[in-house]
Amino acid sequence: MWWNGWRRICRSGPEGGSISGAPIRWWRGHCRTSARAAPGCCRNRRTALPRPWWWKSSPRRNGARHGRCGAWWCASTPPTRTRRVPGASWHGTEAVMDGTGMLPPLLAAPVMGSWLGVLIRRLPHARPVALARSRCESCGTALGPLDLVPLLAWLWLRGRCRHCHAAIDPFHLWIELAATGVAAWAVLAAGDDMLRAWLGCGLGWTLLALAWIDLEWMVLPDVLTLPLLLGGIAASWLAAPDMVADAALGAVLGWAIFAGVAGGYRLLRGRAGLGGGDAKLLAAAGAWLGWPALPQVMLLAAVMALGVIGSLRLVQGQAGGSREAPLAFGPWLALAIWLTWLYGDVSP
Repeated sequence: MWWNGWRRICRSGPEGGSISGAPIRWWRGHCRTSARAAPGCCRNRRTALPRPWWWKSSPRRNGARHGRCGAWWCASTPPTRTRRVPGASWHGTEAVMDGTGMLPPLLAAPVMGSWLGVLIRRLPHARPVALARSRCESCGTALGPLDLVPLLAWLWLRGRCRHCHAAIDPFHLWIELAATGVAAWAVLAAGDDMLRAWLGCGLGWTLLALAWIDLEWMVLPDVLTLPLLLGGIAASWLAAPDMVADAALGAVLGWAIFAGVAGGYRLLRGRAGLGGGDAKLLAAAGAWLGWPALPQVMLLAAVMALGVIGSLRLVQGQAGGSREAPLAFGPWLALAIWLTWLYGDVSP
């Protein structure tokens, strides 16, 4: 298929010569010769991308069509550099061709949402995740492939089991929609940088699962936080190899800061107030964002948590409830990490 071909960056020099990048599998063999013979087709240092075989419509308004064979078109903008995240450096690698680069993350998002639903339901109960088949929660019947199609199965079955007609928990629909929203947000924020878009999707999906589990069960599983930490170091190596040491230092400082705060709280109050999972999540934040971003992450999480949790405490106190009931801090920390990843410095 056409998307399996290599891409090539072709730039026309000031004297009409061409500077070629990595090799590419052209759809028509005479295009390479024609491109070199027609120096004006690249519109003077603009990115040249191959056109798929099914493309029959007129050229783009801001592009150009080759005059000899018409087998490729010129994009109007070269690969761009994306926004710098505190403590890390991310650079664009390829321009998105006609918007099709956005489709793979968006198509994968509902599938990942269905997988996240399995993790959220089974991890807190120590149930098997990979090998056990999905079953109806009412009748216990094993679900077939058509019953597990993300988004469409729930809508087609109208929210009821095909076997016993019992109502299906809408949680599965909501988590799939949330995963799709996270992917769309990451792709829009990444712009032309598809590596950053995929990394953002992976980070956002993991943070979504952690926040949901912590909100329901007051626990941040090590099986998610530790791979997230290692994934941050690996992402730094993929995008900017010279920033790996910065990512490792951010992970160490993130854990040390939160562990120190938790230890101080224990000394002052005589009981634990912050869990070890929060410290590991902040260590993962340092690996993904770098140590300079840690103060912003802590401040954002604290402000959001104090605002919402303070309001809930006030309502519980007026209703006669206990103000000492534990509340999760992980969702606010995850949201602060996500916002910092997308927008960098969010201070006014």
